[in-house]
Amino acid sequence: MAGVTGKGAPRRRRVKAEPAPTTPDPIEIAMEAEAKDRSSDSPARTLLVNQNRLVRRQIASEDLRIALKLLTGVAGLAVAVALGAMIWSACRADGLVIEPFSVPPTLAERGITGETLARQLMDDLTAISEVSRSSEQQRGVSGNWGDSISIQIPQTGVSLAQVDTWLRATLGRQSYVSGEVMAAPDSTLTLVARIGSHGLPPLTGQEVGMAALIQRMAEALYAREQPTSYSFYLRRNNRLDDAAAYARTRLSSPSARERSASYTWLAFDGAARQGDVAQHRLLQAAMAADPTFSAPYSNLIILEEGFGHPEIVRRLQLERLRVVAADTTYAVEAKSQQVAFGLYSVAEKQGDWIEARSQAQSLVGRTLLGVIFQSNPAHLFRARANAALHENR
Repeated sequence: MAGVTGKGAPRRRRVKAEPAPTTPDPIEIAMEAEAKDRSSDSPARTLLVNQNRLVRRQIASEDLRIALKLLTGVAGLAVAVALGAMIWSACRADGLVIEPFSVPPTLAERGITGETLARQLMDDLTAISEVSRSSEQQRGVSGNWGDSISIQIPQTGVSLAQVDTWLRATLGRQSYVSGEVMAAPDSTLTLVARIGSHGLPPLTGQEVGMAALIQRMAEALYAREQPTSYSFYLRRNNRLDDAAAYARTRLSSPSARERSASYTWLAFDGAARQGDVAQHRLLQAAMAADPTFSAPYSNLIILEEGFGHPEIVRRLQLERLRVVAADTTYAVEAKSQQVAFGLYSVAEKQGDWIEARSQAQSLVGRTLLGVIFQSNPAHLFRARANAALHENR
């Protein structure tokens, strides 16, 4: 049977086909669609608006991530620099660190705390150093009572102050002073102190004399740490018998410098009590103990001048200059002064009064270090040079 194609059959409606996208990119497809449909609520426009917001958020997030990385890097660099500085400082750390003393609660209630005693000890040590005016380099004195500002290192719970303390104890040459006060039933107090593991002789007294006990403890600490300077301190306080007794106790020291210094101090005592011959013998012993110590040279020069030995004096003066220049135990200011004195003496013996006056002038007005019984002889030397120049016109 043949198909029916009559006029009454329904006809199919043709749908106009949409053109194919020109790109696989969905954003570009949406942009093409949005260009054809400009209505504000079209799907294409909505897609593009949402996409724009998403892109902006991604850019802001990326900027924040970069900023955080930069800040983290800067913070890490700052910590590294701080640690480097602390390591450098710790390697050069020297001196005494005084820790708070342990005291009975009854004393602490009356204001005599461990921190108070530590501060007083530090003050007394500083005062002794200022009185001694020694040419010896002085060890620093600092307190350690935990009141420094701490900066916490993230994620460690350790402060930079704690790291600094550990580095100084590990890499430096600091000596820690600790101590305690013990009370007896009869109200007598005993003060005990130690440097590291070395204990000092205990001191006993009453509470009203606590300041005197701390002063004696400071002297004992200073005598142990700065033996040459301690001798200056005793002599500047006119405690000559104590200075001589202290020097005799150091004659058996394992340190050649201390033995030489002790013979030199005893030479002062020998000159006062036994005369120049005894002083000369002791100074020779001092030079033999440590030929690199300049103090016996200075005193021997004075003796040889008195004996009338100009050639020996000239040789000793030149040798003393060499020794002073090579001596690393001198403080910077003290070495400068000692060199100036030496150059003055050499110029004076050579008759070079212009140079002598110049060296004397450089010392006028300066607090002289390492000189006993002479407040400031520099102006006298300058006057001598001026007088010689006037006579030689």
